[in-house]
Amino acid sequence: MAVSPHVGGTAVAPLPPADTETAHRLFAEEVGQLHGVLRVERWGDEGSAAPTFHIYLRPEDRATEYEVYELKGRVYDRFPDAYLDVVVLEAIDEPVRNSDSGA
Repeated sequence: MAVSPHVGGTAVAPLPPADTETAHRLFAEEVGQLHGVLRVERWGDEGSAAPTFHIYLRPEDRATEYEVYELKGRVYDRFPDAYLDVVVLEAIDEPVRNSDSGA
């Protein structure tokens, strides 16, 4: 956030949209390249101030989960005023169909 010099007292202005969107785009691109990330979903409109990222991993893949949060920290290091809403979820295996089981 930036402080506006045009107002009496202290006013807080939102992070410029380009920086916020750059932080979101950087996170989405890099998290999708992490080994162990199965799927990335971005919930919220493009250009939204705070989209939610759903990151799907294999069940109990703690190493990848830690990598996701480390990446989030690196993005904050570059864009300290950005906000990333990240939800790490375990992917659920799809049930086996009857035709696949030989029945």
